[in-house]
Amino acid sequence: MSADPIQDALDAGIKRASDDSGSFENYDLDDLIEADRYLRSKAAEGINPFNAVKKSKIVPPGPVQ
Repeated sequence: MSADPIQDALDAGIKRASDDSGSFENYDLDDLIEADRYLRSKAAEGINPFNAVKKSKIVPPGPVQ
C-alpha cells in the first residue's frame, strides 16, 4: 500500500474513490466513446442547412426619401 489512496484505488480497479483532497470517478473508455458519438449525432440532427444562408436586402445607392 502506498501513501496515495487514489493510486491504490486505481491499482485495485475501483471505479470511484475519494480522500481529503477530493474524489474521482473512473470511466470506461468505451463508454466515453459511445457518449461522444451520441452527443455528436444529437448535435448533427439540430443543424438546419437553410440557417447557413443569410438573407439581406440590397438597396441601390441614391437619394433617400
